[in-house]
Amino acid sequence: IVILITIYIFPLMSDGPLGFTMAKYAQPCKDNWWRNLLYITNFELGAKSTCIGWTWYLDNDMQFFLLAPPIVALYMWKKVFAVGVVGFLALTSTICQAVIISYYKFTVNILAQPTNEMMDYYMKPWCRINTYLVGIIFGWLYAVSKSKEPEKELKIFKTINETVTKTKHGVWVWYIIGVSLTTFVCLFDFYFAKNTGGVAANTIWIIIHRPLFVIGMMLVLHPVLLGKGDHLKRFLGAPCFPPLGRMTYGVYLIHLDIFGWLVAIQQATIYFSMHLFVVWTIRILALSYVVSLVLTLVFESPLLRFETRFMRGRPKPKPKPIPEGTESTEKTS
Repeated sequence: IVILITIYIFPLMSDGPLGFTMAKYAQPCKDNWWRNLLYITNFELGAKSTCIGWTWYLDNDMQFFLLAPPIVALYMWKKVFAVGVVGFLALTSTICQAVIISYYKFTVNILAQPTNEMMDYYMKPWCRINTYLVGIIFGWLYAVSKSKEPEKELKIFKTINETVTKTKHGVWVWYIIGVSLTTFVCLFDFYFAKNTGGVAANTIWIIIHRPLFVIGMMLVLHPVLLGKGDHLKRFLGAPCFPPLGRMTYGVYLIHLDIFGWLVAIQQATIYFSMHLFVVWTIRILALSYVVSLVLTLVFESPLLRFETRFMRGRPKPKPKPIPEGTESTEKTS
């Protein structure tokens, strides 16, 4: 749907001096829309042929999703082997990243590199899989906590979970470490952006900073999954989050289209300032949520209801409650 909107709607709505940019921007979608449907745009060599190029991470995510079932099946068969496979994949990814970063002499600000060189690293699944592997590990930790046969689970996973569930201040220790780790990654990124290190320092930081950030996030969220941290659970379960969460994916898909359209309809030169930056951010965010709400109500929700009703079977009706006294009357009679 977003591809169709990019091709046919936004170019018609762009009547400013830069309106031609939306038509030019839509051309790759006319030529290469099928690559998005096959989730292979992250293997393209040039940005000029990419349709809604920011969705490259969806391709990574789908490729990792297809890789996950064999790993999960291996874990169910032989847990140690599965952990070894995850370790091997992480080591292979690390080596690939080190070779590419050293060859191109990337700095931490990879996006400032020439486009083709950046795409050889930034969009490729073998350079992105480590964060997904972190998620798999924490998924196993959660599965261990729900296992009906804990004696068959890996001892190290049970021990890690017990640091949360059976220690007095385990939850707070995980929180502090997790928040500290994510904060450290964010602040150190700013430091590296201004103080570029050598090739070795840049290589190490580029490889580890994303997995470290994900580990920090999971250290905060994992206690909630284990049934601890009621205060955070209540916050994350606030009624305002589910409707916003349902629209987040649509916002991700449409927000840069909104940004390009706002630029295309401008009738005067835009001069950057912090005030303008804040105003445009709010404007793009608000319009993205409005469009996402329409897409959710018109397309996503009906399709989900169709899937629930016809693909998964109709939900069984709940049994009607028996009025008080009826059961005893029947027995008496």
